[in-house]
Amino acid sequence: MTNRLRAAIYCRVSTNSDLQMDSLDNQIEDAIQAVEQLGFDLTEKFVDEGKTGTTSTRKAYLKMLTAIEEQRIDVIVTKSLDRMNRNILDFYLFLDLVLKNNIKLYFYLDRSYYKPDYKIVIGIKAILAEEFSRDLSKKLCNAHAKRQERGEVMM
Repeated sequence: MTNRLRAAIYCRVSTNSDLQMDSLDNQIEDAIQAVEQLGFDLTEKFVDEGKTGTTSTRKAYLKMLTAIEEQRIDVIVTKSLDRMNRNILDFYLFLDLVLKNNIKLYFYLDRSYYKPDYKIVIGIKAILAEEFSRDLSKKLCNAHAKRQERGEVMM
């Protein structure tokens, strides 16, 4: 019988482009490596391909929430805060669920665990992630509209 923590990884990219899929493969590989370095047992992988972080209706994300509620995991390993959510309300709801269930949250890019003392800093980062996503969406929509005006082929 092992006393090691049961770890889940969560990885996400926003689009299905080849470049993003390479990024997703790298996220998965890095998350698994972090789990191994930390001495955890990898028990679950939650991966959302081509899903925005601005909503919480992502299939793998919802499965992860269920795993938390069912207490199947002890720690979640992810690249950074913005992989989880790019919506401040959803992030705080997620954080509340994690804390209520005594789940550790590890950000391998920062090599740090979430600590309740960081609530304000994490909140600011979540707000910035949400704003970044909105701004990027506006820019992409604008570029798309300009290409249509010029009669360029859309993909």
